[in-house]
Amino acid sequence: MNSMTPEAVTASIDKSNGPSHGSFAIGEQIKGGMQRTRARADALQAGAMRKAREATAYTDEAIHHHPYRAIGIAATAALVVGFLAARR
Repeated sequence: MNSMTPEAVTASIDKSNGPSHGSFAIGEQIKGGMQRTRARADALQAGAMRKAREATAYTDEAIHHHPYRAIGIAATAALVVGFLAARR
């Protein structure tokens, strides 16, 4: 194992004229890509949250306007699930 002191590392960087510009450019590209990805993920999340809120509001309104229809749909779904579970 080759352990170098901090002074030796600094001296070797100084001898090589510092870190290469290529590695700096790659780092900047990676950083830019990560920032773009994060911005896109944030935009997708905001859109999904907006759609979820709209769906929640629509469902709430539909159930309040047609409560017996909602009860009938829930009962039918429960019967179907019950029949499917009993078949196993």
